[in-house]
Amino acid sequence: MANNTERNALVSGRYSNLRENRLAEIANPKQFFFEYLNTTKVNTLLPVGHLRTPKLTLTQGILVLTTNQIAQFDVAVHSRIHIAIRYKDLSKDQTIAIFKGFLGPLAQKGRVKNYEEIVDWLEEDVWKMKFDGRQIRNIITSALNLARAQGKDKLDQRSIKSVLNNVKDFKDEFIRQYEKYRTDQKGMAE
Repeated sequence: MANNTERNALVSGRYSNLRENRLAEIANPKQFFFEYLNTTKVNTLLPVGHLRTPKLTLTQGILVLTTNQIAQFDVAVHSRIHIAIRYKDLSKDQTIAIFKGFLGPLAQKGRVKNYEEIVDWLEEDVWKMKFDGRQIRNIITSALNLARAQGKDKLDQRSIKSVLNNVKDFKDEFIRQYEKYRTDQKGMAE
C-alpha cells in the first residue's frame, strides 16, 4: 500500500513521477485510489482510468472534472455526469486580463522590456488568436525561459512572439488533424 509520501506526491502535483516510478509497484491500485479519494485533501489528480469502478458511483461528494477532451469520455462516464458546464471562448478583455495577470508582476519587478508596447500588441493582434488561459500561461512562461536561455535579462516582445507563433502553429495543425479525423470517421460510418 502507498505511504504518506506517495499520497503527498499526488496532492502536490508530482503525480507523473510517482506514476512512472511507483504506481506499478502498488499491489492494488483501485484500493489505493479509493483510499486516497476518501482523504480530506483537495485538488487531487485522480487516475481517470478508474472512473468506471462501482465504488465511485456510491461515493458521496462532489468530483470536479475539467477537460477539453470530451470526445474521449466513455459512455459510462457520460451517464454519471450530473452537471456539465461549457465555458465560452475568452473575450478580448478576458484574454488581455490574463496576459496582464502574468506579465504585470514581471513588469513590476523590472523583468519586461517595453511592457506598454507588448500590451498594445496583445490588444491589437494577439487576442484574436483565441488562446485559453493555460495556453497564455504556457506562452509567457516559455517566452521567459527562452529569453533567459538567450542571455536576456528581460522578457521582450520578440521572445513572446516566437513562442506564440509556435503555439498558434501547433493549435492550427491540431485542429486541422482533428477535423480530418472527424471527416474520416464520418466516411467510415456511412
